[in-house]
Amino acid sequence: MSEALPEARLRLALLLTAGLTLLAGCATRSPARPPQRPEPAPEPPAAPAPAAPALPPPPSPSPPPIPAPAPARPEPRPVPSASPSTFERQTANRAQALRRFPVGQEARVELSASTLRPAVAPPGGVVVAELAYTVLLPAAAGQVALSLQRQLRIGSETLPLSRKQVLRPQGSHLSHLRLTLPADLPPGTYTLVTTLHAAGQQRSIEATLTVR
Repeated sequence: MSEALPEARLRLALLLTAGLTLLAGCATRSPARPPQRPEPAPEPPAAPAPAAPALPPPPSPSPPPIPAPAPARPEPRPVPSASPSTFERQTANRAQALRRFPVGQEARVELSASTLRPAVAPPGGVVVAELAYTVLLPAAAGQVALSLQRQLRIGSETLPLSRKQVLRPQGSHLSHLRLTLPADLPPGTYTLVTTLHAAGQQRSIEATLTVR
């Protein structure tokens, strides 16, 4: 029994030695960790950028303007019709006309009278317009080219009736024009304007017509 005790002590010593060696190895493999630095505090979030001002919506296109209606055209005014049966006759030759209308160095154009027969007529009636005129030149020979125009004036409006260009011998003449009044011609007072162009001169004369 005395021999077994030293052997047990020896084993115990070996176990202690092995345990210390093992602990020393573990201490070598696992060095002590350095102290950790405290993490910095998180930065406050940045303030959001100011939003851009909202642009106003584009203006809606305005509708195209509505054109104004065209003014109604006035109804055409009825116009007396001139008959083709217009005729003229010479009432005085050059020598006879010179006694009344002497001629100098220039031609002479005279309108003696303008009459309407009848001067008062109903709508749809017939009126004969007569014009007495004289044309004379300084020279005895030759005819006169003339233009005879008749118009009917109603207020500020003038309506053409007839126009003709003819050659006439020197002297005095009487022109007849037959006019047929429209059946729907409004009653009122009308003016017949007759204009004569001859030898570079112009003459006009008026006559009054009453429709009722």
